[in-house]
Amino acid sequence: MIITHATDPHGNRRVYLGVKSSFECWIAPGEDGRSWSFQCAPSLCSLPLPEADQRACAAAALLGLADELNVAPPELKFVPFETIAALHTGGSSEGRRVAVPRSRATAYGFMSTAPGITRPRADFNSGEHQQMPDRA
Repeated sequence: MIITHATDPHGNRRVYLGVKSSFECWIAPGEDGRSWSFQCAPSLCSLPLPEADQRACAAAALLGLADELNVAPPELKFVPFETIAALHTGGSSEGRRVAVPRSRATAYGFMSTAPGITRPRADFNSGEHQQMPDRA
């Protein structure tokens, strides 16, 4: 199961359960910092799922989380939020080469650069481009 800890610009935290698909499930921390609430909703760009399928997806996410934590499903509500957040799975592209626009590099991706250059070509300003030797 993929478990993704996420934070928005306002500092709100969520832990998404499962892969991104037409239905998203997540948990949010409670006021006490220990408890949590389970929430789910259709994703923004999806076709609507029948209510029975939504319930099945939600149940599968909770059962998968209980299995990941090695607890019985009824005991899942007693597991602290931070324990679940610590199960964060890195992105599939972490540590791998990823294709990105030159103007936007990711923090964990690799960009193609010529030998001896220590920063991406897109990072140079126009004056530095003029000083660079032409490519043969």
